Amino acid sequence: MIRFLEYTLIFIAVVLSQVLLFNNLYIDNIVIINITALFIIILPFQIPSWIVLFLSALLGVVIDIFSGTPGINTIASVAVGFLRAEFIPLVLGRGEETLRGAISSGRLPLARYLIFIILLILIQNIIVFSLESLSFNNILQLVIRIVSSTFASVVFVYMLQFPLFKKER
Repeated sequence: MIRFLEYTLIFIAVVLSQVLLFNNLYIDNIVIINITALFIIILPFQIPSWIVLFLSALLGVVIDIFSGTPGINTIASVAVGFLRAEFIPLVLGRGEETLRGAISSGRLPLARYLIFIILLILIQNIIVFSLESLSFNNILQLVIRIVSSTFASVVFVYMLQFPLFKKER
C-alpha cells in the first residue's frame, strides 16, 4: 500500500512538473525537455507488463489533456511502456533477471542505466516530434530537435531520480 502511494505521488509530481514547468521551458522550439518517461522508467522490475502499459497510457492521456496535444504523448508513452519490457533484459544482462524493486542508477551500473534511459527517451522523442511535425521536409531540423531534446531530457531525468531513491545509495 505504501509503494502504491509513493508511485501515485511520483505520478502526480511528474505530471505537474511536465505541465507547469517543463512544457514552458524550451529553447527556440529546438530543445524541449520531456520528463514523462521518468515515471515509466522507475517502475519496479517485476511489475506486470499490462500494468506498465495501463500506467503509460494513463500518463500519456493526462499529459495530452493538460498540454493540448491530442494523443501524441499517449502514443509515445505507450510505446515507451511497451519497449521498456524489451529493454530490461538487454540492460540487466544474464543472471540479474531476478532483481526486484525500482530501476535506478543506484541499482544498476551507471552505463547500463544511462543506456536504458537514453533508449527510452530517444524513442519517446522520435515519436513525439515526428507526430508533431507530420512531415520529413525539414529532416535536419527534426533530427537536431530529437537529439538536443533527448540530451536535455536525459540530464533532467537522471538528476530527478536521485531524490526518489536516496535510500538506495
